[in-house]
Amino acid sequence: MMNTWNFFDNIFTNKVDRAILALEAMSNESGSLVLDFLMEHETASALDLLVQTRLDSGTLDDLLAALGASGVLQKETGDGGVYYRANLAKIGRVQRMVTQINQQLLVAR
Repeated sequence: MMNTWNFFDNIFTNKVDRAILALEAMSNESGSLVLDFLMEHETASALDLLVQTRLDSGTLDDLLAALGASGVLQKETGDGGVYYRANLAKIGRVQRMVTQINQQLLVAR
């Protein structure tokens, strides 16, 4: 009989790691700049984001990778380029989860 606990623990750990990565990326100033711009303009290319947020390219690349890996950003190809869009459904789920965690922490005090 195969022990599947390690398999399920790894899946849970990976999901938690991605959620933490998303929260960190969303909550820092750079992440807020990118997400605010995308929510206002719906889509943007990496060049648009680079110019509008005034982030350096390395920081922006890391941020786009982190937000994309967590599902907060969606990457689309069209009109000869790559565009990014905020995944509003995912952002809403993250915000609800954070609210639940905060409520549980306040109750635990």
